[in-house]
Amino acid sequence: MTPITFLPAGDFATFDAAQTVLLRNARDAAGRNVAAVRRSLTQQEAEASAGRYLADDVVFHLPADDDLPEPDVGATLTEADGTTWTILELRRETLNTRLRCICRRRRIIAELLELATFYRAVWERTASGVPVAQWRELRRGVPASVTPLDDAGTRHEVNDARRRATHRCHILDDLQLDDGCRVRIDDTAYDVVGFDDQAGITPGVTLLLEQVP
Repeated sequence: MTPITFLPAGDFATFDAAQTVLLRNARDAAGRNVAAVRRSLTQQEAEASAGRYLADDVVFHLPADDDLPEPDVGATLTEADGTTWTILELRRETLNTRLRCICRRRRIIAELLELATFYRAVWERTASGVPVAQWRELRRGVPASVTPLDDAGTRHEVNDARRRATHRCHILDDLQLDDGCRVRIDDTAYDVVGFDDQAGITPGVTLLLEQVP
């Protein structure tokens, strides 16, 4: 049997759903037009993600063209009707000729203006036997909203997490976090100290954070 070769440079035009989208990276505000094919996530993909993906998330397939800058996590794709999608995750497929980008509609994350990197502590002992945390990256480029707590440092709560928390962080991704995790946004780090079940914000997860000095 003769193998089927997928050539994005020409083959994108043969798909019924092929379109031209405007790709904007953080370092390229003007953006540029690229060929794309969009499809919905399957129910199996959404369920297998354990909450990481939403039912409305989609997959864009882009050609991995050497003449075009590879998009970053957090880059946006805008369709002809103005609908804008934010790239949450991407990887190369089909012998590095195609980019598979999982995207979320911009209106859903319009208020999640920061891109956060999440880490988990792995404890190792030094030669003298002192335990030291080594921070292993879990995921980067997670859209997030971090806001300071107005009464930080003045609360007298029985709950240790609420007493320690200096900030609240909302994300849509379910990363299976615990109090052994850390969040970094730009040059500021925060330790995850708990969850805010009273936030009343859905969908997503609201974390209680303590800023690292």
